[in-house]
Amino acid sequence: MIMEIEIKEKIDTLEITKSCKKELRKNSIMSISKIVFVWIIFIYQNPNMFFIFPLLTSHFALIFYSFMCRAYKWFL
Repeated sequence: MIMEIEIKEKIDTLEITKSCKKELRKNSIMSISKIVFVWIIFIYQNPNMFFIFPLLTSHFALIFYSFMCRAYKWFL
């Protein structure tokens, strides 16, 4: 994990700020593209499922997306 860490000095304390927006954006794009790629493969093999397949598998896609991006969501 690469994070941008910013440290600011105040009178008696240090303020540490972490930013993972770039990493979250990269992981979001990667996970969404993997989901779409898998959907395209399955729909290519069985074109009759064009409209129903995304509805049947959307909860698995959401689980996969949240698994891929969970490390960065807490820092925003």
